[in-house]
Amino acid sequence: PGSWRFLDSKGRARVRAQSQDAWRAWRDAECGYQASRYAGGSLARVLAASCVAELNADRAIALTYLERNEAM
Repeated sequence: PGSWRFLDSKGRARVRAQSQDAWRAWRDAECGYQASRYAGGSLARVLAASCVAELNADRAIALTYLERNEAM
C-alpha cells in the first residue's frame, strides 16, 4: 500500500484492472446478498438487477473522478 504512487502508466493500468476485478466480485456478492432475501421469488431478479445498475453508476462516477484527478 502506498507504493502505487510510484507506478508508471502500465503499472497503474495493471493495478486499475486488478481493482476493477475485485470491485466486480464485491458488487456481485453484495447484489447477490441483497437479492437473497427474496430467493425463489420474482422480486429477487429485479432487486439484483437494480442493485447492479446502481452500483455500476456509482462506480462510473468514482472512476471518472479518479481519472480527472489523476491528470493533476
